[in-house]
Amino acid sequence: MKRAVMVVTDGFPVGDTVKPEVVIERANAADVSVFVVTLPSYSRVMASSTQTPLPTPLDVSGLAELTGGRNVYANERDYAPLFRALAEEVSSAYVLAFYPPEEKRRDGQIHTIRVEGPRGLTLRQSRSEYRAAGK
Repeated sequence: MKRAVMVVTDGFPVGDTVKPEVVIERANAADVSVFVVTLPSYSRVMASSTQTPLPTPLDVSGLAELTGGRNVYANERDYAPLFRALAEEVSSAYVLAFYPPEEKRRDGQIHTIRVEGPRGLTLRQSRSEYRAAGK
């Protein structure tokens, strides 16, 4: 079963000691999707549903997208619908297994994976490539 981590943040690093690339690599190795809820970093007085938040360093890192999760902005006063939607998404996700051809299983190479579906179906792919084991 795929696991999920929910991060509630303003999106700005404070005392981080691990680079985002390392977190992404470790999350994918552990089969964990990261879901990020970004709280507004501006005054609630200024907040409105028409104001587009500026990208944060966390957004730019791609942590959520590259682990198969999702990044959402919490710019409403009532967060209950947001968390219900995230809970539904996490509980309705599934894992698709891939078995490469026998000759590519132990060639030590990096191989690209692309998952496609019918038009209109939303797919989130946590990994776009894998390294086959060496001989």
